[in-house]
Amino acid sequence: MKHIILLLLLIGCGENNKAEIKDLKRLGYKEFYCNKIEYKDYKSDITEDPYYKIYGFAEKDNPDIGLLSARCFDESSCEYEMIESTHVICQKFFITSDDLIPYWDEHTLLIYNLKNKM
Repeated sequence: MKHIILLLLLIGCGENNKAEIKDLKRLGYKEFYCNKIEYKDYKSDITEDPYYKIYGFAEKDNPDIGLLSARCFDESSCEYEMIESTHVICQKFFITSDDLIPYWDEHTLLIYNLKNKM
């Protein structure tokens, strides 16, 4: 429970208190690497370009509890996201007429298995 409270404090304090990658790893986050690629083209959705999705599947300690991801663009600039399934997207590359455009800039992806401690 103290790890979750510390994490919430790190996230909630905004620009004044940024968690660094090494701090997140010390809390139990693990670096995540993807090993699958898939092409997506929704012909019915004309607003979204086709893209390649690079993804993997994370292992959950408890199937009833989600995962928390931290997408860190440098040592202390991370975006956090709750992941309910085990499907984790590392990157998307949108296809244009002459290039592949990454959805996210270069980053490190960390995953944390939430624990049910009540």
